[in-house]
Amino acid sequence: MLKKNPHPTILLITDSVSTKTSLHKILSPDFELLVSNSKALPFFLLFEKRVDLIIIDAKTKITPAIQLCEQLRLIKKFSTIPVLLLMSKKDITMTEEAIRAGITNFLYRPLKEEQVQVALLLAKSYNKTAKKLGNKSRKLQKIAEHDPLTKIYNRWALYEMARKELAKAQRTNQPLSLLMIDFDHFKKINDQHGHLAGDSMLKHFAELLSKSLRNYDIVARFGGEEFVIILPNTSPENALLVAEKLRKKTESTPLHFEGVEIGLTISIGVACLHKDCTTLEELIQKADSCMYASKHAGRNKVSA
Repeated sequence: MLKKNPHPTILLITDSVSTKTSLHKILSPDFELLVSNSKALPFFLLFEKRVDLIIIDAKTKITPAIQLCEQLRLIKKFSTIPVLLLMSKKDITMTEEAIRAGITNFLYRPLKEEQVQVALLLAKSYNKTAKKLGNKSRKLQKIAEHDPLTKIYNRWALYEMARKELAKAQRTNQPLSLLMIDFDHFKKINDQHGHLAGDSMLKHFAELLSKSLRNYDIVARFGGEEFVIILPNTSPENALLVAEKLRKKTESTPLHFEGVEIGLTISIGVACLHKDCTTLEELIQKADSCMYASKHAGRNKVSA
């Protein structure tokens, strides 16, 4: 946050000596400039030094700039600080990805004092607005990310969180699995017992999933009666065990609705990260195909 004092602090993350020199010349003596290269950044973050603004050089070598921003946004004290990305205008294609990662604004090479000062003023305005609307924004974000009926993540939040988990798994060479789940004969339940029973069934199942999984697994309502689960650091063998456990748990936990016991079964498709399945879209497509294989095999089954 840009403080009302003579020397707000700016953290510059760059591997370039010339960039450091240029910005120091522009910012001094109005700002205190802290400099870290992408390799030393994890050590820098251990210190309690207050930072009001962050500038990340798009040419960082050890860790990509977008990834650096994502990492910083996960740290509480950096979650709302303005972050500027220093880039060349020819790199304009990366702006959409940068904004999704949490970049506030952009600086372009060659650096000129006027554009730096404008960017700093915009960052200061951003910070004041973020602080004023902070609590309200968090509440709105929670509403935007969650399905209003089941209270678990919705499809939009799933894509946002799953892409980060996928990138992490690929970066650290860890396994990751995805389950696609669909109710069996859900329309029949709606027709026989009414839509309120169907809604109760969806809420009942969401609670069952939340209680049956690890706190870092991602559970989302994908649409209608379909659910998706992201299982970080989970091998294909363990993903099948989790899926089978959920299938049995669902089958043995009927819904009690207005004095009526309503049984429920599910069909599950399992997909795992490997060399022929590397994107979120490919994982979802694979799991969806396997889920339909479970349907065609008689329902209440797990397929991979």
